Amino acid sequence: MNILRKIAWSRLSLALAGLVCLGVMAEGQSALLGIQALYPMRWDVQLGLFATGVALLIGAITLKKTVVGASHDSPLRINHYILIALITLLAFVLRAWNLENSVHLFIDEQHFSNSVTVLRGSPQLPLLIPMNQIAAFPWLYSALQTYTVSIFGTTLTGLRAVSVIFGTLTIPAMYFWARSLFDRRIAWAAALLLATFPPHIHFSRLGMNNIADPLFGTLALAFLARGFKNGKWNDFALAGVMLGLAQYFYEGGKLVYPVVAGLWFLMSLFKPHKIRALFNILVFGLMFMIVAAPLYYVLTGWRSMYTPRLASMRLETRYWVDLLVAPDGLTRFGSYLNQQLLPALAHFVGRPDGSKFYYGGQFGLLVPYVVPFFLIGIGVLLWRRKSGGVILVLIPLLTALGNSLINFSDWSARFVVAFPACVVILAVGLDTVWRGVEFLTQRREGHKESQRLRFKFLALSEAWWFKIQHLKIHLTPQTPNKAEACSPLQFGEGVGVRSKKRIQNTKLKLIWSFNFLIFLIAASQVIYYFGPHLTLYNEQVRPARDHQDVAWRMRDLPPETQVFLFTDEVTFYPHFEGMARYWDVPHLTEIVITDPYYLVERGAGYLPRGVDIALFVQPDNRELLHYLDRVFDLPPPQYSPYNVPLDKQYVLFYLDLK
Repeated sequence: MNILRKIAWSRLSLALAGLVCLGVMAEGQSALLGIQALYPMRWDVQLGLFATGVALLIGAITLKKTVVGASHDSPLRINHYILIALITLLAFVLRAWNLENSVHLFIDEQHFSNSVTVLRGSPQLPLLIPMNQIAAFPWLYSALQTYTVSIFGTTLTGLRAVSVIFGTLTIPAMYFWARSLFDRRIAWAAALLLATFPPHIHFSRLGMNNIADPLFGTLALAFLARGFKNGKWNDFALAGVMLGLAQYFYEGGKLVYPVVAGLWFLMSLFKPHKIRALFNILVFGLMFMIVAAPLYYVLTGWRSMYTPRLASMRLETRYWVDLLVAPDGLTRFGSYLNQQLLPALAHFVGRPDGSKFYYGGQFGLLVPYVVPFFLIGIGVLLWRRKSGGVILVLIPLLTALGNSLINFSDWSARFVVAFPACVVILAVGLDTVWRGVEFLTQRREGHKESQRLRFKFLALSEAWWFKIQHLKIHLTPQTPNKAEACSPLQFGEGVGVRSKKRIQNTKLKLIWSFNFLIFLIAASQVIYYFGPHLTLYNEQVRPARDHQDVAWRMRDLPPETQVFLFTDEVTFYPHFEGMARYWDVPHLTEIVITDPYYLVERGAGYLPRGVDIALFVQPDNRELLHYLDRVFDLPPPQYSPYNVPLDKQYVLFYLDLK
C-alpha cells in the first residue's frame, strides 16, 4: 500500500512539473497573463521546456511498480523485435540514401530554409506563432531543422534530415498500431510495406513538416487500439498526449486525427461498460487538451487563426451558397463530385499528383498492381464491422472528403496523414487473399488424403480377407509378423500422421510464399521509386529550365564574378534571395536576369569589362550562342555537376576578362 501511495505521489509530482513547464513555455511566448518576466523567451528554451513538459507527462502516465522476477521475453518475441529493428533500419537507409542529390531542388522547402535563417538571427522568436501567411505552421519543425543544419551544414541534407527521422520512426509506430488491431503477420507486413511505400519514402526525403503528422497520429491511434483491447487508462492517456502533439505540425494531422478519434469513441459508447468508456474519454480528452493547450493559448494571445492554412485554401463561401440554394443545385453538386471529391478519392488508386510538384509520377499513391489488394482490404474491413477496421477505412475517406473542401483536392502533400492507414488496409487485403489460397490448398490436400486413405483401406481389407482364408487353410500356429499383422486401425493412424505432416508442410510452404510475396512487393516499390518515378519526377518538377541550379552553380563561382542569366523562360527571383539568405552568400542576389534578345539587339557593349563574367544561356538558343561566340570567342560549355536532367539545364560560359 505504501508503494502504491508513493507511485501516486510520484505521478502527481511529475504531472505538475510537466504542467508548469508547458505553462511557462506558453506564457513566455504570449504574456497573455501579463507575466512580463517570462517574455520574451529564447526559442531554444521554449523548445526545451516543451520537450521536458511532454516527457514529464509521459513519465507520470507510464510510471508503475517494478515487478521483481518478472518473466523475460520469449525467443519468438525477441525475434519479432529483431525483425522490426531490421525493417526500421531498412526504412532509414531508404530515406537517407543520396538525400542531397536525388532531388537537387528546393521542393517548396524554402519556407523552412527561410525559417531556419530567421531562427538563427532571432533567438527570442515565439515558436508557436505561424511562420508566414502561406506556410502558416508553428516554427517547431524549423527549430528542429536548425539543429540538423548546424550538423550537416546549409545543405539539402541538413534541411531534410529531420524528415528522415520522423519518417523512420513511423515504421515501428506502424507495427505497434497494426499489431494492436490484428496479428503479427499483418503487423510486420504493414511495417515493411510502409518502409518501402513510395509516397512515404518521398515525403520523408523532403524538408517539409507533412511527414510529422503520421508519426504522432499513428501513435495516438495505436494507443487507442490497445486501450480498447485491454481497457487500461494509461493507454488512453498516452493516446491523448500523442494526439496533442499532432497539433503542432501540418494541418492535416491537426484536423483528421481528432475527428477519427472522436468517431472511435462514439462507436465505443454502443458497447457494454459505458461508464468505463466515458472515463476513458475524459482521460483521453484531458491529456489532449493539456498537450495542445500551449499552441492555442499562444495563438489566442497573438490573435492568430487556429487553422490559417485551411482558411487560405478553402473554397469560397459563394461556392457553397450557390451549391445549396441555386436553382441548378444538383448540377452544381455533380460538378463538385467531378471536380473535387472524385479526384481526391481517385488519387489513392490511380490519379497522379495534380500538382506534379510535391510527388508527381504517373500513378496515384498506390502502384497499380497492389490496388486490387487495397480494395479487397477495404471490403473485408467493412464486412467484419469491427470498430478498429472501420476506423482504418474512415481515415482515407475523411482525408479525401476534407481535401474536396479546398482548392486543388488531388495534391499529394495533403494525403500524407492517410499513408499508414492505406498500408494497413493493403496488408489486410494481401493477408485475406493468401488465407483464401491457404484454405483452398489445404482443402484440396485434405481431399486427396481422404481418397488415398479410402483406397488403401479397401486394398488392405481385401488383402486381410485373403490372409484370413490362408490361415484357415494352413492353421499355422506361429505368431504373425508385425508388418503382416497390421490392423486397419493402426494403418489408418499411420496414414493420418503422414497426412498431418503433409498438410503441415503445405501450410509452411504457404507461409513462406506469403513472406516472399510481401518481400517481392516491397522490393518492387523500392525499384519503382528510385528508378522510373524519380526519373520522371525530376522532369516534372522542372516545367522550365532549372534556375535554382543556376544559383547552386553560381555559389561555386568566385564572389566577384558578374553573373548573367539570359532566358525567356519562367524564372522566380525570390528563389535566389532565399538561397542567398540560407547559404549566407549575398552576391547571389546580384545576378542579372534578362531576355536573350535584349543582348542581341543592344549589343554586348553594356556588359562590364575588367571582371570575370559568367553567362548562363539556353543551349537551344542558337542565335544568341553564335552572337556570343563572335564577340567573345566562347570557351567550352560547362554543364551542371548536380543531378539535373540535361534538357533542364542552362549552359555556363565562364569568361576571364580581368
